[in-house]
Amino acid sequence: MASEVAHTVAQSTRVLADALRAATLLSAVAVLVWFDGRGVVTFLVLFAGLLLPRIFDIAHPFDAAFCATMLVAAWARQQQWYVTVSWVDEAVHAVTPGAAAVATYLMLAKLEVLPDVHEQLHATRRFSLVLLVTIVGLGLATVWEFYEWGAEQISPQSTHVGYTDTISDLALGGGGSLVAGALLLAWVRLGHRDSTRASAH
Repeated sequence: MASEVAHTVAQSTRVLADALRAATLLSAVAVLVWFDGRGVVTFLVLFAGLLLPRIFDIAHPFDAAFCATMLVAAWARQQQWYVTVSWVDEAVHAVTPGAAAVATYLMLAKLEVLPDVHEQLHATRRFSLVLLVTIVGLGLATVWEFYEWGAEQISPQSTHVGYTDTISDLALGGGGSLVAGALLLAWVRLGHRDSTRASAH
């Protein structure tokens, strides 16, 4: 029964992830039609990036989570929700790095750059999986802060960052990645095999 439920969840989230990829492509069209083309490149680049988890065939729930968070983040930027809705910035910086960290970890594991998740199930290694996902998330969050800093140097009016904002964003990203790593560990401990390195061969 449990395996049937897991299979249903996996298949449903795969359909959801593909729907979100299609929505990202449609978003580029919508931006072109209703927003004078501003942001088209963002959604097209995002669509290309969202194809990677599909190509690597990572665990479908984490694929869907990655697609959903990235699409919401793109629309938040497009619609300036970071400015108009006070809590959106904190929410995006907490959730997006975690979803991206798990997706990145699973893809790197398929490439054998990082250990396969099932190699981390030994009692003394469980924490290392969570730790590695957290480190990946912090790395991705740091790269984003570099981007924000660069954007501010090129166009000071385009974004407003500072020391406090940067540190709080990194803290939120690290915390979100820690939670995401724990969720990945729980998923693997339940016996799900669709994220294993072997399935990539």
